[in-house]
Amino acid sequence: MGTIFHNDIPYTGLGTPNLWGAITGTLSNQHDLQTILDTKMETANKDEYTAIQTQSNGVVVFDNLNPNYGYAIEYVNNTNGLSINIPKWTNLKRENGTNTGTIKYTFTISGGTDGSSQYALRVKK
Repeated sequence: MGTIFHNDIPYTGLGTPNLWGAITGTLSNQHDLQTILDTKMETANKDEYTAIQTQSNGVVVFDNLNPNYGYAIEYVNNTNGLSINIPKWTNLKRENGTNTGTIKYTFTISGGTDGSSQYALRVKK
């Protein structure tokens, strides 16, 4: 109920990354490169996240959020294990934030570990 999984897997160093040299010629003649550049996402449209918060006493709290945005909670997995237990949120409390004009979300978590399970909110503008 209400869980979105977010997994950060570090680069393991398999093989040698490509090394780039100088690109010469006219950009519009570099058809493969131009095609990729034409489809790139605008910086303003990329995903944004709140700071990562750690679960404490069975809850995770996000304070001073902009009330004009939507938010989706995501579990941050920092392990490379093959089996991952994804905690779920079971209750959401919304109240005024500490700073005037902001909101605070308190998520009750089931299956997480106090002091080590971490979460972030994806900002939906």
